[in-house]
Amino acid sequence: MSVQATRLPNYAVPVGDWIDEWMEDEGVNAAELARRLGVSRKHVSELLRAKVALTEEMAIKLSRVTGIDGDWLMRLEALYREDKARLAREAELAKGYDVVKRFPLTQIRE
Repeated sequence: MSVQATRLPNYAVPVGDWIDEWMEDEGVNAAELARRLGVSRKHVSELLRAKVALTEEMAIKLSRVTGIDGDWLMRLEALYREDKARLAREAELAKGYDVVKRFPLTQIRE
């Protein structure tokens, strides 16, 4: 039996994308969602664009409004933050690779 390496995605999906999809399906705009959640339109906008992290309190409110499980939303938020951090680390490593490529490895080996 061979073991295959797990490939991780080269992107991160914010919770806001899921909420935005729900809004589109339900015909709810950001202003209406803000009203239903009892928050400002700006806060909803920042949540949709991942400018602010989803809190447990907001996940509960979203669950009540959307019917989407709050725990699932929090898991999506955690996964998004993990993916975002991983992608940042990979970008830093890629920068280092460009520097290392310039080393005269043949001469170093000799």
